Amino acid sequence: MRTRTGNLCPQMCVSDVQLCPEGYGDDSCPSGQSLCIDGTCSDACGDIPARNNPCGCKFQYPPEDAKGLVPCATFPDVTIEHYNADDLSQLTDFCSDKFNVSGSAPFWGDWSGDQELPDDTEVSSGRRFWAGSQCPKAPKYGYTYKEPL
Repeated sequence: MRTRTGNLCPQMCVSDVQLCPEGYGDDSCPSGQSLCIDGTCSDACGDIPARNNPCGCKFQYPPEDAKGLVPCATFPDVTIEHYNADDLSQLTDFCSDKFNVSGSAPFWGDWSGDQELPDDTEVSSGRRFWAGSQCPKAPKYGYTYKEPL
């Protein structure tokens, strides 16, 4: 195991921006800017295409459960000592502690069950997922050219 530095924490995707960790929602942007659909801050978010939303995991046709998810602000670079790339729980535990992600958040694609939401939010229901680098591979569509029209 080794020490690793970089943009290691996956993107947090939420059904309501109020579910973002403190400092990574709309409040994370400088005055006059808004949190855009790609997780960055800008004064002109309308120019950013919807396909840049990391919460779609680059699927051409994302699952119904992924529609409506928006990203929190991108987490800054971190340093993790004794980094184990095969242990995803180590990564999400570290990122949760580092960026005060309270409650629970499963990986994108685990659409089952209710989630424990943070107590410090005005939102009574919603969903949060780790996405970004933890996205599953998008399915490849193969055609035989014998499909009915």
